[in-house]
Amino acid sequence: MEPPRTPGTPNFMKAGTSLAMISSRLNLDEETRTKAEMLLGRLKTALRKDGGDEEAPYWIACAVFVACRDQTTKLVDGSVIRGNGVSLGQLLRATNLTLVEFFSHMKTFVEEFRLGEGIEEEFKSLVQQLTLAIICFRKYETIYDTFFKSTFSNGVASHANDKLFSFGWLLFITVRAKLLGNSPDLLTAYYALLACVNVLLVNAGRDAFRPDLNLELHKNGSDPMDTSMTEIDRYKLLMSKLFESTDTKPEDVSVIQTHLNEYLRSIQPTLFRLDEAIQVFELPGMASPLLMGGLLITHLNANLQSLERNYDQLVQTSGRLDETLFLSREGAPIGTPSKLSSFAPSRPAPSSGMGSFVHRQLFEDQISNNTSHSNIRDMEFPSSIPSSPYARSVQVSNQAPIPQTPLTATLELKKWLQEAVQNQPDHPSSEVIRFCKACPQDPEESIRQRVARLNELLYNELSGEDNGTAGDSPGKKKLLNTTKLYYLVLEQLLLAEEARLHQSNFSNILNNENFHLSLFACAFEAVSNVLPTVSLSFPKILQVLNLKPFEFFKVIESFVKHGPTLPSAIKRQFHDIEDRIMESMAWQTGSPVLEILSQQMQPPTAPATNGGEESGAVSTRKVGSTKNIEFFLKKTLSQCAMRIHELCRRLEIPQNIVDQVWDAVKYVLAEKWDLLRDRHIDQIIMCTIYGACKVNQLKQPDVSFKRIIEKYKKLPRAQPRTFRDVLLKAEGQRGDIIAFYNQVFIDLMKQFLLQYQPSTSTSTSSTTAGSNVNSNPSLSPRPAPTVPTTAFSSSSSAAAFSSSSSS
Repeated sequence: MEPPRTPGTPNFMKAGTSLAMISSRLNLDEETRTKAEMLLGRLKTALRKDGGDEEAPYWIACAVFVACRDQTTKLVDGSVIRGNGVSLGQLLRATNLTLVEFFSHMKTFVEEFRLGEGIEEEFKSLVQQLTLAIICFRKYETIYDTFFKSTFSNGVASHANDKLFSFGWLLFITVRAKLLGNSPDLLTAYYALLACVNVLLVNAGRDAFRPDLNLELHKNGSDPMDTSMTEIDRYKLLMSKLFESTDTKPEDVSVIQTHLNEYLRSIQPTLFRLDEAIQVFELPGMASPLLMGGLLITHLNANLQSLERNYDQLVQTSGRLDETLFLSREGAPIGTPSKLSSFAPSRPAPSSGMGSFVHRQLFEDQISNNTSHSNIRDMEFPSSIPSSPYARSVQVSNQAPIPQTPLTATLELKKWLQEAVQNQPDHPSSEVIRFCKACPQDPEESIRQRVARLNELLYNELSGEDNGTAGDSPGKKKLLNTTKLYYLVLEQLLLAEEARLHQSNFSNILNNENFHLSLFACAFEAVSNVLPTVSLSFPKILQVLNLKPFEFFKVIESFVKHGPTLPSAIKRQFHDIEDRIMESMAWQTGSPVLEILSQQMQPPTAPATNGGEESGAVSTRKVGSTKNIEFFLKKTLSQCAMRIHELCRRLEIPQNIVDQVWDAVKYVLAEKWDLLRDRHIDQIIMCTIYGACKVNQLKQPDVSFKRIIEKYKKLPRAQPRTFRDVLLKAEGQRGDIIAFYNQVFIDLMKQFLLQYQPSTSTSTSSTTAGSNVNSNPSLSPRPAPTVPTTAFSSSSSAAAFSSSSSS
């Protein structure tokens, strides 16, 4: 008889049986199965700690996937590949899971265990492949149905048994793997898809097209012998319809079409049967696919099987996502595509943390513009929380906005970039040169040299992404657009400052190395929204440029303000970056933020005596640093206010305690900012919420750490490492959020929080009135293990700050 289990924990006895069954189906070796069992054992501990999940098959699939990928296999030709030959498609079929189900649980699995950079990068790559595949497959279905007639399965239109449809998709995913590699560029993938559709259009038989389209393709539809429209005329008609229906131009596809033609010529002798020699339509200004006689008519079945075998071998040897799953004849193995947003690192990225950037802007409006380090504690919590991010729009439409698809959003971004930089030079404009000459020391040459050096530096980082990629070098194209955008925004920023200050000498800006590096990094990040990059995604770009996050942060708002009408997707991306910097990156050891705050806490020193010029320069730098830190603290305060509101709302905490949490967080920023060193601002907020509720002896609702973590995990992009991996001591000792609270937080914050402890009479009165305040609570399940019990013996209220792992 199976022993009883604690509610909420997985049935690992049943899971073990399932693992044995799945191992048998996949013919796993003993080493792989042992590795999977070990991972499940580690997961069991974590699930019991946080509240488990009954859906054990998901975790089995994750464990088996990692165990399989953690091995290497030697091929017949002597080469070594990662993995043991078990593909993700085989695993999903063995566990009866959809792709979305697997990926959503695998995200948690990767975050739970530090599996190593290799596995994490591979998972990230697979997520990118899945995201692009879903978008492209949905678009392919739409385009295919525009031209080709439907097949039916049980009386319902379906592509499941449509061999021409399957050939087109297989051709696309093969070409994408061979010519585009792991590039996350949706636009290039889309053009490759159109190039493959071109191959179908020119090689498919007449019977494959929709009846209404056939009438257009043959002037006399009743006479099958009518040849008044030539093959080239028919192809021109099909092309015009293709580009019109997809809102593209022939030149968009021509480069990838040329490389596709070369690839098809190279594989045809060993892969495809044909009736005639390969021909190519020579149409000036248009993409010209190959005419491969018999490819999709007399030899469709054989060529489809050959392409399937070729792709299967590619998946087995490369570890790519098996995208033939989209052609499953056994239902829908994909899952609900909308769930991708929960784990896919797609661009434009949603705002990180606890809410939208629009909400954060509304909070900023309600926080004083005169925020300074000295008056942080005077700031009031925003009085109103908008019910909608669009609540304060100047113009409110009665109609719901039409949501953009990822592809239409990408095409919009591409159009923006083309319009922004197409007429811009890749060197300083006449206006920029004018401002340079207005400086005491002309910085034009140093600006040119810096841009050249940055282009060389970043191209070396991007060169790996050019390997196996069709067309002109994507790295060079990206950097050319970055350079043009950099010079454009630099010009617009200088012109705006000239109009505002009525001067032309901006030597302090034009000779500032960090300013130029940050502005160039902003331009690169904006271009990367249109032409995505793997190797230099944020924050890697900062590491390559040796740029501090705070220095980058200072320029973001100016870039967004003076950039050429940035699309909302790029604005969201920059707000997301700002959030990431404010929540943790700016608080790392070595950050200018900590250095400036340290200096402001020091007593003033005697003025310099070695000359007024040097003293004035130091004074100017100090004023600049003060303004920058005030600007940073203002934005950080608005971020904190939004996050406090959101988490307290989910926890149903009374407003008077929310105000106390706000006061305590302001106190941390003003007086105890060292608590944030090498930590995350959400860690401070969670501890403050717990401490404020403890000192108020709040009985209902329950605000234990377990419940705080439970609510926190449901917030957008909340990371388990935020509450599981917290710095405890400067020497690098780490622990979970409870250990941090007990060993670090309460020592520095208990005296401040004790001011909110209700008096005995207030507690008694409130309890009599049926309040949620407990007049005689058990405040300290256990004292902090590193703090002697006697430390709390002099004041019973102090024990309110100690938390146990069960809290």
